[in-house]
Amino acid sequence: MSDNAPADFVSVVIPTHNRAHYILDAVVSALNQGPEVGEVIVVDDGSTDNTLAVLQRVSDSRLRVLRQTQSGPVAARNQAWQQARGRWIQFLDSDDGLETGAVPSLLAAARKNPARIAYGIASVHAQKLELLPHYTFCFAHRSGNILSEFCFYAGGTILSCLLPRPAIVEVGGFGGFPESADCEDFDFGLRLALRYEFTYVSRICYKIRMHDANRHRPMHRQVWVSSMACVERRLPSTPRYWLLKQRCKAYYKGLVADYDLANGDVAGAVRGYWQCLAWWPIKFGAWKGLSRALQRKMIR
Repeated sequence: MSDNAPADFVSVVIPTHNRAHYILDAVVSALNQGPEVGEVIVVDDGSTDNTLAVLQRVSDSRLRVLRQTQSGPVAARNQAWQQARGRWIQFLDSDDGLETGAVPSLLAAARKNPARIAYGIASVHAQKLELLPHYTFCFAHRSGNILSEFCFYAGGTILSCLLPRPAIVEVGGFGGFPESADCEDFDFGLRLALRYEFTYVSRICYKIRMHDANRHRPMHRQVWVSSMACVERRLPSTPRYWLLKQRCKAYYKGLVADYDLANGDVAGAVRGYWQCLAWWPIKFGAWKGLSRALQRKMIR
């Protein structure tokens, strides 16, 4: 990080690995936000395709490209925000995009509510971001403490935030223990939501691209297991958080048990449902899943 005081602009940081066919869309969407974006930092995490050649087509002096040996998205994101010169940080995945006008809107809300973190709506698209979204995502509790909702509906929200640098410093950036590497954005968001209130910007800000090579698509079960580990480690076991912690662990354990049952691990599903119900006995979906698993076990 620079020893100088951060400049009053937004730094958009983009980690990437072998996303040559998407990276240009992400970079252009960031640069097109306007003068509020003072720099766009791409951290190339050991790409072996022509990512660097694609980036060389961009003539805008605000683009900075950093390289590292392949170390994963946690290391790439941390290097990016630590090298950023702006007072505000906008994270952007290299296969996604920012909606036109997103950064100015978020920055206006952040300056108006300096004690809160501004966030907008995330839209989920097919492979072509320019097509109409499949659906949009935001919290029901639009402003204030969003921890209880974030625990269960985390998708896309942290990426739709404009983060003041001190908030990132306070929570220690991304990572911190091995399991968090599988769900680094969820772990990071938990720590932010424990410490900060949020303010809602009523417009689409972040565009999520769904495609066959999305990093988490083939590893849902591992992400849910890691999410449980993050909840166990990050949420305090105090009276204020105890019920939320139990319910949240049961939620992810239920997803794991459903996955195991659907993939033929009946014994594992039964164990999972019992653990889920030990944490949250009134989880009716777990009772139904347990009934299905026991019936299948009896048939065998």
